[in-house]
Amino acid sequence: MQVGPASSWPPANCNFLSGGGVSWFRVRDSTAEVEQLVGGTRGGTDYVYVEDESGLLTNVKYLRGGARIISRREWGGRDRTEEVYEVPLDVIGDRLIMRISFSNSGYTNATLCRLSGKSIECYSCPVERITREYAGRFRILGDERAYVDLYMRFVPTFVSEVLNVMRVWGG
Repeated sequence: MQVGPASSWPPANCNFLSGGGVSWFRVRDSTAEVEQLVGGTRGGTDYVYVEDESGLLTNVKYLRGGARIISRREWGGRDRTEEVYEVPLDVIGDRLIMRISFSNSGYTNATLCRLSGKSIECYSCPVERITREYAGRFRILGDERAYVDLYMRFVPTFVSEVLNVMRVWGG
């Protein structure tokens, strides 16, 4: 699979975010300030991922090459934290940037962006598209490795068997 700067841009079936619309990514002289709201997958949280040198999407917190936290504060009254990272622009380059947002009502939104010089171009994309095209590209860190391995061992086989049964029954 081709990844990185040579992959398809702009993304198909996504809506261009005009007028900036990207308050969570601020370009400074030679760095970017990247903000994410951490606290699970409910209640107004946002996670930011940057494509790394191997083509995997890595949370900005773990990005190799110089991401450093410059601000951390409790936010919103429950177990949520606003984190702001400073990342050198040359670490981001023109790699894919993805922000995944979770609303209070359970809605998930995905934004795909690329940095071009000192400006960022972003598109709001259907989460189904993101799931289909990018699910296997997230860098696995820490304790979740065992759960991902378990999922990958059983779920594809299960889905394949369900589809076969549906075909046999004419579904």
